[in-house]
Amino acid sequence: MTPRLVPLPEARPLLPLLEAASVLGISRSTAYLMAQGQTFPIEVLRIGGRYQVRTADLRRYLHLPFDDPAAAP
Repeated sequence: MTPRLVPLPEARPLLPLLEAASVLGISRSTAYLMAQGQTFPIEVLRIGGRYQVRTADLRRYLHLPFDDPAAAP
């Protein structure tokens, strides 16, 4: 699977697991297996029946700058 470029705005605090997986070049099935086994590269949140990741965590993992200084860790 080829990683795709996706904007990661701080205004969107959570991303669906599959969107984060796509950014990281991880396939759908592998992403779910990693989420269930707690081996996804960043923390995965289970909200209702959905897997989500924090946009800030993904940006930090990718060493991307934060546009909003208040959103930086």
